[in-house]
Amino acid sequence: MVKQFQQVKDNPVPKAIFYTCMDSRMIPTRFTETSVGDMFVVRNAGNLIPHSETFVDEMTSCEPAGLELACIVNDIRHVIVCGHSDCKAINLLYQLRNKEESSIEKRRISPLKSWLCSHAQSSLEKFISMNGDFKQPMLFSAETPQRKFVAYIDPENKFCIEDKLSQVNTLQQLQNVASYGMLKKRLEKHDLHIHALWFDIYTGDIYYFSRRAKRFIIIDEATYESILSEETLNLKMNQKPIFEYNDESQAERLARKSKDSPFMILGIMGLVGVCAVGAYKYKKRGNMSTSIFLMQLRVAAQGTAVAALTLGLGYSLVDKYILKTKKEE
Repeated sequence: MVKQFQQVKDNPVPKAIFYTCMDSRMIPTRFTETSVGDMFVVRNAGNLIPHSETFVDEMTSCEPAGLELACIVNDIRHVIVCGHSDCKAINLLYQLRNKEESSIEKRRISPLKSWLCSHAQSSLEKFISMNGDFKQPMLFSAETPQRKFVAYIDPENKFCIEDKLSQVNTLQQLQNVASYGMLKKRLEKHDLHIHALWFDIYTGDIYYFSRRAKRFIIIDEATYESILSEETLNLKMNQKPIFEYNDESQAERLARKSKDSPFMILGIMGLVGVCAVGAYKYKKRGNMSTSIFLMQLRVAAQGTAVAALTLGLGYSLVDKYILKTKKEE
């Protein structure tokens, strides 16, 4: 462990930010097989990410601060939300369907109830809207309000009702992540990806929400290739960066510039020619003062450069509006 810390202490390169529950049975680095420096981890009761509408005047929670630190400051490309079975916070959330349990009086004496009522109410409302019929599809917003995905919650009916709510809550957090304006451009360009995982405490199985399968599917040897192909397809949707930097030598840079602006070479050659002629004539300037000679030489050099620029501009206009039109015809 000490060696791992020494390797990443000055230059960690995290690949994701991982939101999960503070449950003591959840050890994300173990079931994700990650090591020191691989990802940011944010933990709280119920793996919640408050919706941006929660904050009226300023951000006052560590969850959006974590998003900014990871996605904006460190430019990571993956946000992962991981729920789990037998979540004590979600079990309590299920009880908060009772208006008496979620009353203002109860919330004033229970920070946990207040936290859940403030930031998990949307999950509970979506869960209640199903009326216990989980064979129906649920609709969630994804990276943008226009991109939505369908989800079937536990169609095999393997889990208890609270665990179903836990899965709904996990997917709801993806919508909450996408609500932050600071992430809007990256999400629209597919430069930032949001994922949902769900961990079964009792079996040790980890589930991945597949938008292709429209449900949480177990990650094992039988599903690995399918999940990998889905993620590969998502990554291929990324747009290339607007600016690409390649380390060029001076010769390569000159060759590229010459190809882009052929008259630049004529301008440089003309300038060198004027300087060479000027150096030759300097010895035969007669009674002309040095200052006047240099002034005339400067005018000649500038005239050569302007002439090359004018020719280059004319060539560009002809190539763009005349030659290109003829080629298209």
